[in-house]
Amino acid sequence: MSSVQMALPLYDHNLPPLRHSFDTYAPVDSTDIGWNAARRIADSPVLMFSPFVLYGPTGSGKTHLLEAIVEQRHRMFPDMPILYMSGDQFMYQFVKGLRSYTIMDFKARNFASKLVVIDGLEFFARKESTLEEFFYLVKYCQQYGIQMVFSINQDPGTLPDIRDDLRSQLLGGLVHQLHRPTLGQRRDALTKRFDASVIERIDPAVIDLIVERVEDMNKLTGMMQKLEMVQTTRGYYVTIDLAEALLADELRTSKQQLTLEKIVSAVCLFYGISPKQLKSDRRTKDLVRPRQVVMYLACMATKPRLSLQTIGRLLGGRDHTTVMHGRERIIGLLPTDLLLRQEIEQLAVELNVDPKSILDP
Repeated sequence: MSSVQMALPLYDHNLPPLRHSFDTYAPVDSTDIGWNAARRIADSPVLMFSPFVLYGPTGSGKTHLLEAIVEQRHRMFPDMPILYMSGDQFMYQFVKGLRSYTIMDFKARNFASKLVVIDGLEFFARKESTLEEFFYLVKYCQQYGIQMVFSINQDPGTLPDIRDDLRSQLLGGLVHQLHRPTLGQRRDALTKRFDASVIERIDPAVIDLIVERVEDMNKLTGMMQKLEMVQTTRGYYVTIDLAEALLADELRTSKQQLTLEKIVSAVCLFYGISPKQLKSDRRTKDLVRPRQVVMYLACMATKPRLSLQTIGRLLGGRDHTTVMHGRERIIGLLPTDLLLRQEIEQLAVELNVDPKSILDP
């Protein structure tokens, strides 16, 4: 497999080697905003589009672009100090600094960077003290002209429970949504990520099969690595029958029926609430909308369609008329509420549902 295997000296965060570069990314086309902005940031030490915030579902390419920026910036400017860590690492390092009385060392490392890249802000989006530290880091970077690049799984404008000034700072840069790649992009990406010698020993029908069944690039890459392993260890040419046998579990999972539990899980993660809160009797604004979105998706996306009674029973014992009202409320808002429409589209992609099938049935 062709990938970036160089371990970069990014302070002492003990990160694994970077796995991605621009060479293995498949942009939509030459006008792809996320791709072009990432390339410009990586190619120049001059501040631009800061903060650059990428958001989208798992498998949409957020980590790929962030790692590509770090890899290229380091290669072009090897002496430039870079801070690159995941959101959970940022939270862990912060908490560790507080407990071990080394918080000033943590701050000093962060403030000394000329490029700050954090992958997965959702990991601490509801952690007040970590968010406070992150706010000061963003403020410092803005004051001293330090480039920032972040990723998160949802539109930062819809994040609950964050201070307005932090939300404003995130939205003040370039915010760009990534979608899971199209079928053509998935095929192109696999061709770029794996050596020609690997692709040549796989029946083209196998590539067609897996890119049609699976939208998540991380999962696709894992499936290809399994096929590559069989090639190298056993010397097999991978036929469609062999691939279906080797990838039976992965292909079966990709065809699993959409359930209400999956919808609840995706919606709760998206809006930053818990399933217990969603199913509770509370009618606060931050719970009513996610609850109605679940009702809408459960009515429109499940096959066979769940009954109103079943949906209500599984959502805390609600009456079927409540579910009907929730569904109709979303239907009534969709023509004029563009933000809601974007949220439904993103959730549909996350659930492997064609957005058009539920937005324009």
